[in-house]
Amino acid sequence: MKKLFKIIAMALALIIVAAPEAAVIIEDVPVDQVYSPEGYKSNDDAEVVIRGYLPDLCYKSPQAKVAIEGKRIDISLQAYREIGENVVCAEMLSNFLKPVPVGVLDKGNYEIFVNGKLQPNLKIGEFDSDAIDDRVLANVHNAVADSEMKIVKLQGYNPSDCYSLDEVEIISNGSNSYSILPRMNKLNDYCPMKMVPFEIEVQVPEELESEYILLHVRSMYGKSVNALIRN
Repeated sequence: MKKLFKIIAMALALIIVAAPEAAVIIEDVPVDQVYSPEGYKSNDDAEVVIRGYLPDLCYKSPQAKVAIEGKRIDISLQAYREIGENVVCAEMLSNFLKPVPVGVLDKGNYEIFVNGKLQPNLKIGEFDSDAIDDRVLANVHNAVADSEMKIVKLQGYNPSDCYSLDEVEIISNGSNSYSILPRMNKLNDYCPMKMVPFEIEVQVPEELESEYILLHVRSMYGKSVNALIRN
């Protein structure tokens, strides 16, 4: 019996050695469209948003690396890919919408390159400390877009019941995106912690001609929530 076990173990070892091992490499991924939202100031953590896709299910976890030199921003967008003779990749596209933080930038126009290709410029306005807005942005967690009705529902939780919606500012970049800023008024100096759910329905303007328009919703704590609407 021991001899039989030894033979089986040797056979399994030979199979493992003979079988080609799978490997993981990093590759550039296809990019459909790059969005440079308008409305960022020189005190904001700015973002660029990329719409792309993974060609098959062997591609995993798209990652972005950012390098900034002067007024040029280079973004490398890549994903892990499994390869090997015995690796089977199901042919199914996986679309993604990836916000890429580019940090706090000085005022000016920045050239954006994604995987070496020039994209629309990112415009950064100047922060004016004399015009500080006491209002805060709503704590949006989710944005549900309706392409037929041309509306987007902003859903989230504010940290207290002493915040009230004042206005929703919409800023167009003139090309393919709207920045949406839901501004809240603080009604009292004392605001007890109490998570309050909300849903804000916003009518999307019909000025832009791009097939896919980004709704770039700015949120509390410097975050953003993104959704696409189709013309």
